[in-house]
Amino acid sequence: FKQKTAYEIVDCDWSSDVCSSDLHPNASGELLARLADGPNPAALQPDLVAHPNLPARVLERWLGSTDAMVEYGLASSPNLPRTEFERLARNESRYVRMNLAWNAATPADLLERLAADADELVARNAAQSLGRRRAGAAATPGAK
Repeated sequence: FKQKTAYEIVDCDWSSDVCSSDLHPNASGELLARLADGPNPAALQPDLVAHPNLPARVLERWLGSTDAMVEYGLASSPNLPRTEFERLARNESRYVRMNLAWNAATPADLLERLAADADELVARNAAQSLGRRRAGAAATPGAK
């Protein structure tokens, strides 16, 4: 059997910006790093930066980015430093703030702030995320 390349695995046509970039949740950090260094990483940026297995050394190149699609992906990443969560919580894009509201790694105090967001949809989703966390914590033995 022939082993597929990293680019074949994600079914990308690197000559265009068309890419079915649903990266497998178990994709290795090595594979993700190779994709990030590939001939057209922009086609994969939102999916790469959101992937939980993306090595920190690779994720760092996108921290602080103001590219809308990168910010959208970053807001879904479970591996952001606190300062990046804070920056994205102030983002003007409702979609970035929504991804933060859905991100299980978003710090609770930032979810509280998002629950008071002027955008009703962001606020409702952040409040629901907080509710799920509290329900999960209450169901955990020994939880406070």
